[in-house]
Amino acid sequence: MKLSAKTISLNSNSTVKLHPLASRLHQVLIKAYISSDKSTYLKNVPNYFGSRVEIPIHNISVIFKDGSYEIIGGCFSPIFDLNDISNENTVILSYTTSQGHDTKNKTDEQVKRVKKRIQDKFDQDVIDFIYMDYIRAISILSLSKPGVMYSEIRELSQAKSKYSSAVWNEIFGNEDESPINYLSQKDFSMLIGKTRGTVNNHNKLKGFTYQAKDS
Repeated sequence: MKLSAKTISLNSNSTVKLHPLASRLHQVLIKAYISSDKSTYLKNVPNYFGSRVEIPIHNISVIFKDGSYEIIGGCFSPIFDLNDISNENTVILSYTTSQGHDTKNKTDEQVKRVKKRIQDKFDQDVIDFIYMDYIRAISILSLSKPGVMYSEIRELSQAKSKYSSAVWNEIFGNEDESPINYLSQKDFSMLIGKTRGTVNNHNKLKGFTYQAKDS
């Protein structure tokens, strides 16, 4: 990844929202809490931290896009509350591309192509960053039914999705075997410390069965 970051503060005109992929994954995570009978816990979480307005309980990563800040990390926790982000209780890291471009002796069309290539690489780096932050979060979860997350994560990450990523091969060391650009059930099971059969059983609880064909 070619990313650089700096700490920022919000102003009165700042708009903060979740990156679309981060939003989907956050919803998947919350569903896993609910499926694991943690609904009461989720309702009570604000009571644990709500009065601590001057303590940085949030640590989020953002990018600036189309006039708004989009959160790409730090949101995969039941403590996270999009409506409770402020300079007083949140450390905010803003990410940009660290890849420069040389415009010397280039035509306008060439410069345009270079900028597009850099933007495309940055967009992919952001997707990879989100997945890595999500993986870190779910790898330490203590839920009774974490397997309910798998089918939606696979759907998001598979090659035909606009959120596909090669980060799965890099993380789980599949480059030299049979590289796949999605999260396999084998790797997901290892990540959450459950068997593949358990993951399938958890998915049955959602009203469908997903039997992965990958190894």
